[in-house]
Amino acid sequence: METSTPLLPEFIEQGENEKGFAAHFKTKIAPLLEGVEANRLVHYASYKKRLALSIPLGILFIAGGLILTGTTGDDDAVFAKLGIGLCVALSIWVSAPVRRYKQDVKSKFMPVVCEFFGNMTYALTGTSTVESTYRDEIFPSYTSSQMEDFIEGIYQQVKVRIHESTLKRKSGKHTATVFSGFVLELEFPKDFH
Repeated sequence: METSTPLLPEFIEQGENEKGFAAHFKTKIAPLLEGVEANRLVHYASYKKRLALSIPLGILFIAGGLILTGTTGDDDAVFAKLGIGLCVALSIWVSAPVRRYKQDVKSKFMPVVCEFFGNMTYALTGTSTVESTYRDEIFPSYTSSQMEDFIEGIYQQVKVRIHESTLKRKSGKHTATVFSGFVLELEFPKDFH
């Protein structure tokens, strides 16, 4: 009986800036693809089990909170708020395998992709001062920030920093996302006006 090896995807270079990436993909990235689907299925199975368990628990938390609030005559609805809080914690627990899988994939592939561009590095987390330095000039006013996917290095003699940023502004009980996207910071080796 002959076993067939699954066909790995092939990168087709289409532009001058992609020259050499097909070989890089074949030697460095394609071998990493083995096991990715099996890993995804393990994380997905964990997610499904947690989701199935969380539905009756969530109903129990909400119903219990409402019943306790009604029977105790609590005007502040502390038990109902507690039930909702427990449901929020439960949803974070349910989605943990999905978040972990995404982080695993990024941590595995992004450094190898960055390697193609030469002196470039990747980190899942980090810090940036761009948003705070240019607050109210380029970026809107915000009260909290979340940053991830930091790529940094020198590309064609230009210092480059890229990261994903989500900025939120809280006003009273309402929180709004005021910016969500990539931030690109370039340091040119010459003066310009």
